[in-house]
Amino acid sequence: MQLLLAIAAFLTAAITAVAGLGGGIVLLAIMSLVLPITAVIPVHGVVQLVSNSTRTLRLSQHIKKDIFFAMTGGMLIGSVIAVKIIQQINDTRIFTLFIAAMILTILFKPAKLPAIIISVKGFAVLGAVIGLLGPLVGATGAIMAPFFIRDDITRQQVVATQTAVQSIAHLLKLPTFLYLGFAYTDHLVLIGVMILGVVGGTLFGVQLLNTINDKVFQRLFRAVLFLVSCQLIYKALA
Repeated sequence: MQLLLAIAAFLTAAITAVAGLGGGIVLLAIMSLVLPITAVIPVHGVVQLVSNSTRTLRLSQHIKKDIFFAMTGGMLIGSVIAVKIIQQINDTRIFTLFIAAMILTILFKPAKLPAIIISVKGFAVLGAVIGLLGPLVGATGAIMAPFFIRDDITRQQVVATQTAVQSIAHLLKLPTFLYLGFAYTDHLVLIGVMILGVVGGTLFGVQLLNTINDKVFQRLFRAVLFLVSCQLIYKALA
């Protein structure tokens, strides 16, 4: 299982490096198929924290600081609320369905979404939503992304700011799940090999980016996403 997830971490990191989106959600979906649902999001959060932190350091000069700090403040509030919700939940199938829904949203969203212009205060509210959903569903990039499609933020600022926000979102999961009693020490070997996979996949993906056929890759990528989402729905409803 550890080898399988290390390979999955490698491949999904490569997907993110080549396609720019989707690797984290695919990894979350694969982990949901082979790990207990109670371990998926905590372990996934640590692995993605390393991945996002690395990109954040490289792109730090492009971060929109007003948006970043507004969303960070909101996420702190959302994370506290998430703890209260998790403590009351017994059936986790709804979260498996939510993961599948996020994948299908990416697959079948309109080719060009209209710009959604919100203020800095609006980003604080968005941060609270991300902080709330992060510990519950794991991957929140697809929820955040539409609010960054706007003409007054450059491409570099979009990538850098979203990456920085995601780093904080994953970081906040650590104290959240420690408080809830999750034993990270029981999964150190798995976390370690998956981190190695993520780092290796990122380096490989950057090289692959210049050689792969875009159309072939996008079709394969969408097909894999669709199959994984179908399997998750089956798992939740079976």
